[in-house]
Amino acid sequence: GPRPALVQPVVLCQPTSYGVICSVFAGQSLQVAGAGLNPAAPGYAAASAAYAAFGKRDYSTAIAEARRAVDAEPGNTTYQVLLLNALTSAGRYREAEVVANRLLAGNPRDATLLVQRANLRMRARDFSGAIQDFRAALASGRLPTGQVRQVRLGLADAGLSAKQPAIALDALAPYEGEGSYEVQARFGFAYLALDDKEAALQAFTLAATRARSGQERMAMLTARIGVLSQLGRKEEARQLFLSTYNSGALRGMKAVDLAALASQAGEDGLPYEYFSEANSRWQLRGTNLINAGYAARHTYHNAEAVDYFKSAIDEAREGKLKLDPQYLFGLRREVAELTRTWGAYASVSYGAVGVAPGSYLAPPTPGANHTIGAGGEIYWRPPGIGYRDGSIFELFVRGFGTLYSDAGGPTGFDTIQGGAGARWKPFKSENLVLEVSYLFPVGQYARDDVLLRAAYSKSEGTDLRVDVDNWRAWQIYGDYNYFLMTPQTVASFEARYGHAWRLDAISDRLVLWPYLAIGGGYDTGYATPFALGAGPGAAMRYWFNEDEYAAPRSYLDLTLQYRFKLAGDERAEGIFAGAFLSY
Repeated sequence: GPRPALVQPVVLCQPTSYGVICSVFAGQSLQVAGAGLNPAAPGYAAASAAYAAFGKRDYSTAIAEARRAVDAEPGNTTYQVLLLNALTSAGRYREAEVVANRLLAGNPRDATLLVQRANLRMRARDFSGAIQDFRAALASGRLPTGQVRQVRLGLADAGLSAKQPAIALDALAPYEGEGSYEVQARFGFAYLALDDKEAALQAFTLAATRARSGQERMAMLTARIGVLSQLGRKEEARQLFLSTYNSGALRGMKAVDLAALASQAGEDGLPYEYFSEANSRWQLRGTNLINAGYAARHTYHNAEAVDYFKSAIDEAREGKLKLDPQYLFGLRREVAELTRTWGAYASVSYGAVGVAPGSYLAPPTPGANHTIGAGGEIYWRPPGIGYRDGSIFELFVRGFGTLYSDAGGPTGFDTIQGGAGARWKPFKSENLVLEVSYLFPVGQYARDDVLLRAAYSKSEGTDLRVDVDNWRAWQIYGDYNYFLMTPQTVASFEARYGHAWRLDAISDRLVLWPYLAIGGGYDTGYATPFALGAGPGAAMRYWFNEDEYAAPRSYLDLTLQYRFKLAGDERAEGIFAGAFLSY
């Protein structure tokens, strides 16, 4: 007669953001002995052929012969189990589940079959169904004592996969005091899903001490680095990585995986080197292209960063890399910023006291209330130092003058003020700009002076959105200007809060932003230096100058406000209007 065929154990792995944890479940042995079969029984020849094919791992033949055996004798449970295992081994989980359903219909409390169907459902990503089956197997009271723990671990995995960490914690509760890797790693992922990062870190740290394989040690190292980074303990994350790296424990790890881990740990130089090595071997794909781009940007290799980002954008366009539309737009914004070497600003304004310029890098709009001022600037970013991971250095020349004055003051060419200087944005994540410029007279009423300036802004929603057609937008801006040779202090500030709408009926690059504003200025050149006003306003911005890789580099702003005086000089009240071009 045919020999019993033993099914290889089922290995189920739980993927997480940081690594993989796995469980091993014993498969059902395919027993013929004791099943009451004999060579004359229906389907016996087909079953024998199926067992032989199964032993050779010829699963397609095993499935075909097992189906013949089942067709010949549908009530034979052994044939059904044979077909179930052949389908499972072939990875045909949905079909295997159909067979398991048939078997369970006749014996709904068969714990072994319930666990086997739970495993099938896990493979098919039917996590809710797997939870039901694992729970039913535990509730049946028919599980061998030695299997209860493994089934509870499987239930925990199903809960984690279904994003129901409370189920995982409940399943693991009897083993809370157990320090094993299998239990503590799952506790860690459950706590992390519940946003209890400190408890997750404690569990991951304990699991790391019990890890037996390189894969387990790497999973816990990655998990701990990730949690430390989320907790803001970046130096600890960095030191944990470096100590492991320097010990040689990461030797043999793929360059791309090592680069991604080093990047997550907050290292700068190592990720760039290993991403470069992986790229030279054509190993960079998907999100690793993005990680490589940022690693290159952090180490000031701007041209390489652009190449990586462009490759990621290509993959997204081809459907190989799924990215949120706004995230993809952010990559295009990175390309636009990294490739910029020069630019220009131009503005025309009326009643400009305390009105923010269109960009935190731009010069403040000149003029005072009841005048129309106009001007422009051209700037250049020197190679190597112009853009360094968000830190910006620019040289500029500019000129401004007065076109109209209600008070009958000077206008035209005689009012043109020239200037040349440099500005520096020292921090990559904060919009603080420090500037020094020499002011030279072009017209006879302009000044010869040295200007020291500091400006700061913070905002949300002022860039274009491509994922939604309306969003909240706010901005705060302030600047301080001090003239050295003819001592004078001029300062201004403005805050805006409102809601922006993309005017898709006209153009998906046109945005209307109504808001409420409060703003004012301080100028020691006036008898009453301080002026403060508030009121409604609106800005309309049109974005342009883009390509398939770069987000729009340029925009035109039209702004109109009316402010009511709150305090100080009369120049705080009235109409404030302007046009601003950033190219």
